[in-house]
Amino acid sequence: MNKLISENINSILNNRGISQTDLSSKSGVSRQTINLILSPSRDSNPKLSSLIDIASALNTDFPQLFTRNIDIEISFDSAMDLKSYMNVLIQNIKLNLSATKQKFLSSYPGISEATISELLNYKRSDIHISTILYISEQLNIPIDQLLKRGA
Repeated sequence: MNKLISENINSILNNRGISQTDLSSKSGVSRQTINLILSPSRDSNPKLSSLIDIASALNTDFPQLFTRNIDIEISFDSAMDLKSYMNVLIQNIKLNLSATKQKFLSSYPGISEATISELLNYKRSDIHISTILYISEQLNIPIDQLLKRGA
């Protein structure tokens, strides 16, 4: 998944003639973090907030960063911020999660039952992409769909 995100961001940068330094300046995300995210040979685990800031700086629809056929003509929804995306994510998880699946989600190494509980009870303000990816895989819902309203 990180490779797909990296490919999509690199494609947008190339298409729009934006450098990593410019992206860092526009997004407020450090140049080192951007370099890690965009490096195909490294496995990064950025927080949701960093990727939202990058999508906003690129004026690109955020959930599309997680799709194979990105449409760079779809603009960033300026009404959406980290809190909004977290709310959408949590609502979509809750819609697709039964009590037995919640216990199963917390059995994954690195994702504790407390983490899942805190997330579902709005006690997490940001989350790592690897956690969202794992939840997406376990619920069998594409990650971009977990991040869209009404999905």
